[in-house]
Amino acid sequence: RAWNSAYGGVYVEKTGDMVSNPFMKEPDMITRDGRVFTLKPPAVMTKEISTYAGNRDQFFFRITSLKPLNPANAPDAFERDALNRFESGQKEYYRNEMIGQSMYFRYMAPLFVEESCLGCHGDSGYKTGEVRGGISVNIDVGRTERELKRNFVVILVLGVLSLTVLLLVVFYFTGNLIEHINASRRWIEELIITDDLTGISNRRHLLSRFEEEFNKAGRLGLPLGCVMFDLDRFKAVNDKYGHLAGDEVLRRFAALLSQEARSYDVLGRLGGEEFIVVLTSTGIDETRSFAERVRAHVEDMVCEIEGVHGFRVTVSAGVTVMREDDTSIENILGRADEAMYAAKAAGRNRVC
Repeated sequence: RAWNSAYGGVYVEKTGDMVSNPFMKEPDMITRDGRVFTLKPPAVMTKEISTYAGNRDQFFFRITSLKPLNPANAPDAFERDALNRFESGQKEYYRNEMIGQSMYFRYMAPLFVEESCLGCHGDSGYKTGEVRGGISVNIDVGRTERELKRNFVVILVLGVLSLTVLLLVVFYFTGNLIEHINASRRWIEELIITDDLTGISNRRHLLSRFEEEFNKAGRLGLPLGCVMFDLDRFKAVNDKYGHLAGDEVLRRFAALLSQEARSYDVLGRLGGEEFIVVLTSTGIDETRSFAERVRAHVEDMVCEIEGVHGFRVTVSAGVTVMREDDTSIENILGRADEAMYAAKAAGRNRVC
């Protein structure tokens, strides 16, 4: 409307059953080649755009006034109420209203008299800067809500739906946007707690979960087992077969621990070639049995990567359980570390 008004109206060629504006003086113009053009002022163009959108079940709007040139543009009750409010200085007006069988969101904003308006409305007694009318927008909220029931998030966003058609279109894409944001957040959270090489818990998350199980076991009086694993002569594997081979060994060992541990046990990579498994509700005998089972599987495991014939590795393990006088997980880790080094000193490939 503002664009049209800035040019004092827009001429279009009369075709078909197009009718000239009967409320304007000499709206038509004939070109030298005989074609007839008629002037479309802002209000007429706005009405035709509204009709175009309404025929496609989108929304409809129009310009109305307390003193319309065209009686068909006279305000209804809602619009008259809004126009009176604008005369008192209110900037906008809106409410929900039943029209026919559907609920509509009705919005109205004032239009002020500009110099370009006086060409059509000069005889109405308006002055520049005065409120001469308003633009009334009607959106079928009932239809929109029915279409958005498939997406709960978008319905929540619809609760704070803004007052313009542009934002309504944006809300259609909000569901997908939030889904992508949530997926990105889950990916970041997983990245923070996961060792990127082995796919199991990293040191920080491992110790955090260990602390949780330690507090739970102390509170409920439950046993808690801990095994510290260290791959034997791992540096020699890297030196002889390369770091790709070493990485493959770490991944296969982590996969073995995940396979042997229960879903509610805690396992992770402490650092380098050291791993921790915390066995909940498990005493010393069961903890030692678990460690021995893992050690045996590693001893039987044949590692192969491209360009390197199969080679074997072994692992040493230190076993301990939570004691009544333990005040933190550091006490348990210290004993597990001592036991693991005792296994190393006793010849490696064993459980102590």
